[in-house]
Amino acid sequence: MEGHAPLVSVLEPGVLRVQHEDTLSVFVTGSGTLQVSQAGVQVLVEVCDRVDEVDAAWVRQQLAENAADMPENDHLKRLLEAKERYG
Repeated sequence: MEGHAPLVSVLEPGVLRVQHEDTLSVFVTGSGTLQVSQAGVQVLVEVCDRVDEVDAAWVRQQLAENAADMPENDHLKRLLEAKERYG
């Protein structure tokens, strides 16, 4: 990004919103890193799901079938919350 100071940051699992011109894309991500440089922005994460491609019924089914303490449940819950908020 022209004129931006270089930056590297750790990302916690969460929701990433990307605005490009008139289009908003929403992703649910795992942990990773964010790097900003003169060339642009780079996001590297363990897992990433595009919210508009997620089937909410499938997510609910996975949550119902999984054991309560499964690590991926947190990601599934974030997916469902983002799907309900952003569609």
